[in-house]
Amino acid sequence: MRHLALLLGPAFMLMAPAAARAGEQPAPPITKLKNLCADTVLVRDGQPNAAVVTPADKRYEKWTAAIVEAVKKGTGAALPVLRDTDVQLPVDRNLVILGNRSTNTVIEQLYNLYYTYLDLKYPGAGGYAVHSLHNPFANGHNAILVGSSDDAGMAQAVDQFLAAVADSARQGNLSLGWTLRVKLGAGLTVPPSANAPTCLAWESDGAPADYFGWNSVCGSRRSLPALRRTSTSLEAGLSGIDTRRTNR
Repeated sequence: MRHLALLLGPAFMLMAPAAARAGEQPAPPITKLKNLCADTVLVRDGQPNAAVVTPADKRYEKWTAAIVEAVKKGTGAALPVLRDTDVQLPVDRNLVILGNRSTNTVIEQLYNLYYTYLDLKYPGAGGYAVHSLHNPFANGHNAILVGSSDDAGMAQAVDQFLAAVADSARQGNLSLGWTLRVKLGAGLTVPPSANAPTCLAWESDGAPADYFGWNSVCGSRRSLPALRRTSTSLEAGLSGIDTRRTNR
């Protein structure tokens, strides 16, 4: 399994495209960035602009109802609820998705495309990870993933999402910016640096079959100035990142 680590020091890593297979033409250069869609609009002008996606087995029913009720209380609009088995990629609207790759088939699809790392190992027992996913299919639609590895973590994940809703809801409107609220579960500790002996990749030689591996994705909050200098096109989005609950 591939897992996310929010670590590193003053530098950050960009995910490079896979090398072209033998005989294939290289991908054309990117000359124009897609719209970052930094805001995820859940309610606009009193009308729902998103749906809540929950497992078909109804395991998160009480938390789904809590989300729908909180959004309705804050905005007057009731978000529709979809079952994961009825949703296919690419997404055709903004979504709030509950669970992990083993409990929600939509998250499983996103996981297989490396858009999230939510599974039974990450964020871990009692942990949570609430994060936004911005325009992954370049069609203008976002998702907010409300994730955990177990029910104890889901209770906290939903509490974090509801706190974000309470901060942002206005009568008739609700929009969330870049969001990342993470608490690792029991037994998971972020290595002090990407070079630490405990920061092996999941596929490292000699790692046991059940080893929890780390992928270095981006730096700590101290790295943000360097990131902004490197890619000014991200400036607007980065200024709105919700880091209040991010492990660092």
